Amino acid sequence: MAEPICIDLDDEDTWRPPDLLCELLLPQQGGEKRSVGEATIKQISGDAGMALSFSVVPEAGQRVRQQSVPSTVISHLTVESTSTIVLKLLKPVFWQVSADQGDYLDHLALVTNEPEFHMVLSTLRWWLPHVVVQGTLPQQLEKDPVVLRLEGISLTARDIELLGDEQCLNDSVLDFFLKLAVDLVAPEHLK
Repeated sequence: MAEPICIDLDDEDTWRPPDLLCELLLPQQGGEKRSVGEATIKQISGDAGMALSFSVVPEAGQRVRQQSVPSTVISHLTVESTSTIVLKLLKPVFWQVSADQGDYLDHLALVTNEPEFHMVLSTLRWWLPHVVVQGTLPQQLEKDPVVLRLEGISLTARDIELLGDEQCLNDSVLDFFLKLAVDLVAPEHLK
């Protein structure tokens, strides 16, 4: 009779917010950034796949301005400080700043307060598993949390997310499933 195999799951109680609230900065001429106010950011499913929806919180008397950026267009998350994250885009996206003004943007910045920074960055990384993260990460985010563990081989939430979308089959995933296959079906003399 085969021995039971123990696969541990560490991600059962992980909570991620349905949306984020950050100050939104857009690039200006000369490389400066201009605040357009606070924005609620959500991950949405659209015709072209997943996207981030930005709803700029209006000033008194104005209506909410909403803008979507396809997730596939976002290439990098750059951590500039303990409160600022820059989203770099593969190709410019048209952004309607006001009723009569718009521009093509190749990046945008999100600013949050320090206590919420970890949650904002962690959520963005979960929503955008394909994105390269640059800059200095807070110590608690330097390593992804381990979600599955089998005899010393660990898979992170990011590994599983990429595997689920059939985007990436990395060494950790191969090692984990090869070990699982060997433990399940290999004859005893090969183990």
